[in-house]
Amino acid sequence: MNLIMVCMLALPCPAPASATGVLDLKPLRQIAYDYQPYKTPEAMARDWSRVVLAGTSAGWSAGRKKDQVLLRIKVTERFRGTARDEVAFEVYRGIQSLADFRRAVPEGVRLVLAGREKSDQPGVYTTPPQGLILQQVTGKTRKLVYALESAPAWQYGCGIDGLAERLRSAKLS
Repeated sequence: MNLIMVCMLALPCPAPASATGVLDLKPLRQIAYDYQPYKTPEAMARDWSRVVLAGTSAGWSAGRKKDQVLLRIKVTERFRGTARDEVAFEVYRGIQSLADFRRAVPEGVRLVLAGREKSDQPGVYTTPPQGLILQQVTGKTRKLVYALESAPAWQYGCGIDGLAERLRSAKLS
């Protein structure tokens, strides 16, 4: 009976706010990274990241440099460090248009960012290849995907909600 109660408490996930469909992240994946992957999000947060936050994509804009674009992020929760209510994530633009990035990650996509603020641009962050995790929703299925890396992302029940719970439990501050 206790086992049944535990299973019932773990299910179901709250309904996702909206479907994203399959995210076409090719514009964000123009660079091949040679790095040692982190085994867990907690390890990345502790070893590399100064700020770990959850939020939603709030649109794209041109970066300070011609070859950069910025993903604006509306912050909904902070797991480590301090951050403004809206921050930006810097991405290499390459030959892609701003419209390509807007199609790749439209407004409203839920995400987790584990990064460091750029010293010359307050409120603008960089991450390791695994540091920007997006929630892709198709039907009732939630899948976590790395924005910059095509390797399979960490998967936790309930997508971003499951990852957020894990980060909360880690007490990263």
